[in-house]
Amino acid sequence: YKRQRWKGAHVTGTASAANADFVRSAGAETVVDYTTTAVEKAVHDMDLVFDTVGAKTA
Repeated sequence: YKRQRWKGAHVTGTASAANADFVRSAGAETVVDYTTTAVEKAVHDMDLVFDTVGAKTA
């Protein structure tokens, strides 16, 4: 994520509460806890989404 932030992007990551600090340390400015929050309702107005899971439910 740090490269994207260097280029001016706002980076939002998803993780459980147990892994939120790791995602922040990788460069995410905002972390959505997908175990307690519907991600599609928590994020909006994004120009690009990079999905590394690729599941049908994603």
